[in-house]
Amino acid sequence: MNSVLLNALHESKMLLNLAEKGDWDAFFVRHVTWFERVNQLLEQPPEASEASIQQLLDDVDAIKRLMLGRMEEIESSVSVSRKQKNAVKEYLR
Repeated sequence: MNSVLLNALHESKMLLNLAEKGDWDAFFVRHVTWFERVNQLLEQPPEASEASIQQLLDDVDAIKRLMLGRMEEIESSVSVSRKQKNAVKEYLR
């Protein structure tokens, strides 16, 4: 396995770990590095094993699922806030 693939896999695991912890601020900071590593991998495709590439893709799928869950949490919070805001407006009328 070459260093480009190892770096991409490492960043992928770091990103997944942060998403699993729910440390979204650190996730988005680290995402920049992950994005760069994956782009390097795409620009210089290594002679990699299929298992390594599959591992990277599996990490991406897991991260996407965690992000979708977080988006649903945020949407729910925004919805509750809007309802509270509307209730206060109605009360003050």
